[in-house]
Amino acid sequence: MKTHLQAVDLQQKLCKQWEAEALKTAATTRLCLIRTGIVLSEQGGALKGYFHFVSLGLGGKLIGQQHWAWIALDDYLRPVLLIGKSRTALGCIISFRLIL
Repeated sequence: MKTHLQAVDLQQKLCKQWEAEALKTAATTRLCLIRTGIVLSEQGGALKGYFHFVSLGLGGKLIGQQHWAWIALDDYLRPVLLIGKSRTALGCIISFRLIL
């Protein structure tokens, strides 16, 4: 079984690999990298899908000490739309989340 730190390390490595692949396209297209927590909304968002797995017994063991990095949908969309409209945003890495 993986420890929390091993899981975090795996996520960081995977994120860096994805970003490295994406950066290969920077010479031919405008590229902005965005790192976020789980996007949540009143309409369900990620939680709706997660609770489906929990109801099937596939959500993992919760002991009340987990922290989720998350961001509300509206707070996510504002900077994403700004980057999309900006012709000068280029190669940026933006990280936004709220950790509970």
